[in-house]
Amino acid sequence: MGLWIASLSILLIAFLGMFIFGVSNYQETFKAKFSLLNMFPYELSYHNQGMMIIIYRFFLYVYVAFSISPALLMISKYYHFPGYVSYLIMVGILFVISAVSLLTLHIIQAKYVRLHTIVATIFFAVSALTSGAVSIVLINLYISNNYVDIKFLMIGLMEAMLGFATLLIMLNPRLRNWAQMNSTTDEDGTVVIERPRFFVLAFSEWLVIFINLAAQILLLIAYL
Repeated sequence: MGLWIASLSILLIAFLGMFIFGVSNYQETFKAKFSLLNMFPYELSYHNQGMMIIIYRFFLYVYVAFSISPALLMISKYYHFPGYVSYLIMVGILFVISAVSLLTLHIIQAKYVRLHTIVATIFFAVSALTSGAVSIVLINLYISNNYVDIKFLMIGLMEAMLGFATLLIMLNPRLRNWAQMNSTTDEDGTVVIERPRFFVLAFSEWLVIFINLAAQILLLIAYL
């Protein structure tokens, strides 16, 4: 129980610290509001400026590391169940890939359009697969326990819905032209290129990040 409390506490504190200190650092440095609608996760730190940049990165690294903890706890509890080892190893691998892709998403800038698109696509796809794999494991645990523990079924279905939501985000047709900018012409004929108020890829990345946090918390609840 102590390990579960520590994992959940550190996961939540690290995520909140990453977000709060990242946004605060950006706003203090550039005297501008950070918007989830059109700004990417990497923009919290890619300028390498600000008094809170080190604190933000500390929480980012801690969150990335502990985002794997729900899978590790499930592996430690159910690895001895017949037929579950391969499923649990698959879930563990997907959690690791998801963590690495999340960290990469905070590094690769959008000006590298093709590379950033590849990283975002991997992040979306692995996130959907991770929630789907967790759903399969939990529903199978419900079945193998003679349909007694309804907790596994409920959380398994919620994980499936999170995975499906991530899949819908990934398949959004508007993502094909995510790099398209708005252009306006001043009175003197100068063409001004600016980012749209709603930048579909940036907002999608934030959505999946929050969905992943929910999936991790649900898996920790299933561990109890």
